[in-house]
Amino acid sequence: MEIEQDMNIDSTESANDVYLFLKENNFLQLYWSSFDREDYDDMKQLLEMTPDELEQALAQDIGIKKIGHLKRLKALLAIHSTRGNSNEKEYEDKDAKKSSNKTQKLSASIASRLLIPNPITEKHKFYNELLYELFNDSYELMTHDAFILYVTGQRQSRWKIKQRLDSMRLYKIKLAESKDGHWQNIRKYVGDQVMLTSKDRKPAERCVEFMAGIIQEVDSFIVECKTLRSNLFDKENTVKPWKADELLFLENIIKDLSAIDTKMVKAKGDIFQNVCYLRRRVLESEAIQHDNSRSKRRMKENKRKSSNRKEQREAVVRFFKK
Repeated sequence: MEIEQDMNIDSTESANDVYLFLKENNFLQLYWSSFDREDYDDMKQLLEMTPDELEQALAQDIGIKKIGHLKRLKALLAIHSTRGNSNEKEYEDKDAKKSSNKTQKLSASIASRLLIPNPITEKHKFYNELLYELFNDSYELMTHDAFILYVTGQRQSRWKIKQRLDSMRLYKIKLAESKDGHWQNIRKYVGDQVMLTSKDRKPAERCVEFMAGIIQEVDSFIVECKTLRSNLFDKENTVKPWKADELLFLENIIKDLSAIDTKMVKAKGDIFQNVCYLRRRVLESEAIQHDNSRSKRRMKENKRKSSNRKEQREAVVRFFKK
């Protein structure tokens, strides 16, 4: 039992190393889920790979398509391997120092009521970070009990907003590199018209409808956040000092959502242009088919009339021979 527990601890610490490594180098949101899903959450395993094995793991298994990201990650891992165990201590010392400094800023009563000890999940880490932030910005501007209620409410509302934003950020990532067939179609129809045929018209139209649904989802969320932001202002159109942090949070969320919306709108516009092009091709093709059909009908009708006239002439000849 003790051996298994030690192995689990080592595995968890190694996974944390990969997590922290990606976070420190701004790759966390892009690739952590892939590292975790493909069981490449062991830093020791990554560092022991040969260059060819590492490139295969990053490019094929993790699915990193951008050459710049691939080169940077390989270089960073090479640097990381030269640090050895000192790098692990660097992470631990940095986090311990950061946590210690922040804890000193919290009052004992607030820490005992709201601080989550040894946070493991992303949600608990978010809750603690928000507590430090609000304590520094708002604690002295309200009563002790009011602050506790405010933090509790802000934790829940901001976490829900963050989760929704993260899910919408995935749309940009999927648009760029998802292997899902639907997103591959979207990338195809965003691209050049030269490779498209008339058979692509209906799939492209479905992609336009799909993108319209995403844009509506993002736009609705923007409206919700703008409503929350407007609710912070009083009759004099001012914001209470202790709500300034909440205002900044919402403004940053709206900014991020607007960037996502712009990306999705552009993609939808590009697909719609290709749909218009394909519709013209289909109409031209149908027009040619109609012309061919009319020509065949005229030829058939002329042949029938010619056959009738021939029968009539033969009938007249037979009549006079009698």
